[in-house]
Amino acid sequence: MPAITDRMPPVAIAYDAAGGRRTKHFADPYVARRFYVQLFKAGRRPAVINPNPKEIVMATKQKSKKQPAKRQTKPAAAGPATPGVRASTKTRPYLAGMVIKRHGLAAGVTPAMVAELDKLMGVANPVESTGRLKTAWHAIRGYLGKE
Repeated sequence: MPAITDRMPPVAIAYDAAGGRRTKHFADPYVARRFYVQLFKAGRRPAVINPNPKEIVMATKQKSKKQPAKRQTKPAAAGPATPGVRASTKTRPYLAGMVIKRHGLAAGVTPAMVAELDKLMGVANPVESTGRLKTAWHAIRGYLGKE
């Protein structure tokens, strides 16, 4: 009967690198797991392979024949960028706050403001725009302490 142990076997991970596929060996599988997650998030196609040296060499040669995946670049932002604001923050609630800033709190929520918000979003949805403008109006009014 084999011995019972809590020791985990060593692990080898193959991954994409600048010069092709590379392999890294770990005695601790938990360290290997953290390394694997980092590589996976970076898009470097990690693979856990058998720590047998002959099989590692064969797996590395087979995988290195494939071309590494090209990294995708972000598309250029449409229109001029607002300083200090990422393009992903230009949502309907954000733009509703900008519309209220232009028109002021005294005006309340008007149909002209709803039309302007729809135009900024590029999608006509007056019900959603009205709701977002009302929510933004109440939030700004409460933040400034005006009642």
